[in-house]
Amino acid sequence: MLSAHALELKLTTLLVLRLDAVDISERQLEAKTAQIKRLPLGPLIKRFIAEYRVEDELCEELDNMLYFRNELAHRISDSVLGEALDPGLRYRLVTELLEIQSYFQEKSAMLKPYVDEWLHANGLTRQKLVSIGMTVYKGLESG
Repeated sequence: MLSAHALELKLTTLLVLRLDAVDISERQLEAKTAQIKRLPLGPLIKRFIAEYRVEDELCEELDNMLYFRNELAHRISDSVLGEALDPGLRYRLVTELLEIQSYFQEKSAMLKPYVDEWLHANGLTRQKLVSIGMTVYKGLESG
Protein backbone atom coordinates (compact mmCIF):
# COMPACT_ATOMS: atom_id res chain seq x y z
CA MET A 1 0.00 0.00 0.00
CA LEU A 2 2.93 2.34 0.65
CA SER A 3 4.12 1.86 -2.93
CA ALA A 4 0.59 2.54 -4.20
CA HIS A 5 0.48 5.68 -2.09
CA ALA A 6 3.86 6.80 -3.43
CA LEU A 7 2.51 6.50 -6.99
CA GLU A 8 -0.57 8.47 -5.95
CA LEU A 9 1.61 11.21 -4.45
CA LYS A 10 3.67 11.43 -7.62
CA LEU A 11 0.51 11.83 -9.73
CA THR A 12 -0.80 14.43 -7.29
CA THR A 13 2.47 16.34 -7.48
CA LEU A 14 2.43 16.30 -11.27
CA LEU A 15 -1.09 17.73 -11.26
CA VAL A 16 -0.24 20.39 -8.69
CA LEU A 17 2.70 21.43 -10.85
CA ARG A 18 0.25 22.07 -13.71
CA LEU A 19 -1.79 24.57 -11.70
CA ASP A 20 -1.68 28.03 -13.16
CA ALA A 21 -0.63 30.14 -10.18
CA VAL A 22 -0.70 33.38 -12.18
CA ASP A 23 -3.45 35.84 -11.26
CA ILE A 24 -4.81 33.81 -8.34
CA SER A 25 -4.30 34.33 -4.65
CA GLU A 26 -2.26 32.04 -2.46
CA ARG A 27 -5.51 31.00 -0.82
CA GLN A 28 -7.04 30.00 -4.17
CA LEU A 29 -3.90 28.07 -5.04
CA GLU A 30 -4.05 26.25 -1.71
CA ALA A 31 -7.72 25.41 -2.35
CA LYS A 32 -6.95 24.02 -5.81
CA THR A 33 -4.04 22.02 -4.39
CA ALA A 34 -6.25 20.63 -1.61
CA GLN A 35 -8.86 19.63 -4.19
CA ILE A 36 -6.28 17.62 -6.14
CA LYS A 37 -4.90 16.02 -2.97
CA ARG A 38 -8.42 14.77 -2.07
CA LEU A 39 -8.95 12.98 -5.38
CA PRO A 40 -9.23 9.19 -5.15
CA LEU A 41 -6.74 7.29 -7.31
CA GLY A 42 -9.17 6.60 -10.19
CA PRO A 43 -10.12 10.26 -10.79
CA LEU A 44 -6.50 11.25 -10.14
CA ILE A 45 -5.34 8.96 -12.96
CA LYS A 46 -8.07 10.24 -15.30
CA ARG A 47 -7.10 13.85 -14.63
CA PHE A 48 -3.40 13.10 -15.09
CA ILE A 49 -4.13 11.45 -18.46
CA ALA A 50 -6.30 14.41 -19.49
CA GLU A 51 -3.69 17.03 -18.57
CA TYR A 52 -0.55 15.32 -19.87
CA ARG A 53 0.29 13.70 -23.18
CA VAL A 54 0.22 10.13 -21.90
CA GLU A 55 1.09 7.17 -24.11
CA ASP A 56 -1.45 4.35 -24.38
CA GLU A 57 0.92 1.92 -22.65
CA LEU A 58 1.15 4.12 -19.56
CA CYS A 59 -2.63 4.66 -19.55
CA GLU A 60 -3.10 0.90 -19.49
CA GLU A 61 -0.45 0.44 -16.79
CA LEU A 62 -2.01 3.11 -14.59
CA ASP A 63 -5.38 1.39 -14.99
CA ASN A 64 -3.71 -1.85 -13.86
CA MET A 65 -2.27 -0.05 -10.84
CA LEU A 66 -5.74 1.18 -9.92
CA TYR A 67 -6.95 -2.42 -10.04
CA PHE A 68 -4.07 -3.64 -7.86
CA ARG A 69 -4.48 -0.78 -5.38
CA ASN A 70 -8.20 -1.53 -5.08
CA GLU A 71 -7.44 -5.21 -4.55
CA LEU A 72 -4.94 -4.34 -1.83
CA ALA A 73 -7.21 -1.82 -0.15
CA HIS A 74 -10.47 -3.71 -0.31
CA ARG A 75 -9.81 -7.42 -0.60
CA ILE A 76 -6.36 -8.25 0.76
CA SER A 77 -7.61 -8.91 4.28
CA ASP A 78 -9.82 -11.73 2.97
CA SER A 79 -6.80 -13.31 1.28
CA VAL A 80 -4.59 -12.88 4.30
CA LEU A 81 -7.13 -14.40 6.66
CA GLY A 82 -7.82 -17.28 4.31
CA GLU A 83 -4.18 -18.11 3.72
CA ALA A 84 -2.53 -17.17 7.01
CA LEU A 85 -2.70 -20.65 8.46
CA ASP A 86 -1.15 -22.46 5.49
CA PRO A 87 2.63 -21.81 5.21
CA GLY A 88 2.68 -22.64 1.48
CA LEU A 89 -0.15 -20.25 0.74
CA ARG A 90 1.40 -17.61 2.99
CA TYR A 91 4.62 -17.78 0.96
CA ARG A 92 2.64 -17.37 -2.29
CA LEU A 93 0.75 -14.42 -0.84
CA VAL A 94 3.92 -12.67 0.29
CA THR A 95 5.53 -13.34 -3.10
CA GLU A 96 2.49 -11.89 -4.88
CA LEU A 97 2.50 -8.80 -2.65
CA LEU A 98 6.19 -8.21 -3.39
CA GLU A 99 5.45 -8.49 -7.12
CA ILE A 100 2.62 -5.97 -6.82
CA GLN A 101 4.95 -3.64 -4.93
CA SER A 102 7.47 -3.84 -7.76
CA TYR A 103 4.71 -3.03 -10.29
CA PHE A 104 3.91 0.17 -8.43
CA GLN A 105 7.59 1.12 -8.25
CA GLU A 106 8.04 0.47 -11.99
CA LYS A 107 4.99 2.60 -12.89
CA SER A 108 6.17 5.36 -10.60
CA ALA A 109 9.49 5.36 -12.47
CA MET A 110 7.55 5.67 -15.75
CA LEU A 111 6.36 9.10 -14.55
CA LYS A 112 9.92 10.48 -14.40
CA PRO A 113 9.81 11.87 -17.97
CA TYR A 114 6.75 13.95 -17.07
CA VAL A 115 8.56 15.44 -14.09
CA ASP A 116 11.67 16.07 -16.21
CA GLU A 117 9.57 17.71 -18.95
CA TRP A 118 7.98 20.05 -16.42
CA LEU A 119 11.33 20.92 -14.87
CA HIS A 120 12.86 21.67 -18.27
CA ALA A 121 9.86 23.72 -19.44
CA ASN A 122 10.05 25.83 -16.30
CA GLY A 123 13.82 26.09 -16.06
CA LEU A 124 13.90 24.42 -12.66
CA THR A 125 16.07 21.85 -10.95
CA ARG A 126 15.15 18.69 -9.04
CA GLN A 127 16.22 20.51 -5.88
CA LYS A 128 13.56 23.17 -6.55
CA LEU A 129 11.01 20.40 -7.11
CA VAL A 130 11.90 18.91 -3.72
CA SER A 131 11.41 22.37 -2.20
CA ILE A 132 7.97 22.62 -3.85
CA GLY A 133 7.11 19.13 -2.63
CA MET A 134 8.05 20.01 0.93
CA THR A 135 5.75 23.05 0.71
CA VAL A 136 2.85 21.05 -0.75
CA TYR A 137 3.30 18.08 1.60
CA LYS A 138 3.88 19.69 4.98
CA GLY A 139 6.04 17.53 7.25
CA LEU A 140 7.79 15.73 4.37
CA GLU A 141 11.46 15.22 5.05
CA SER A 142 14.09 15.55 2.38
CA GLY A 143 15.97 12.37 1.74
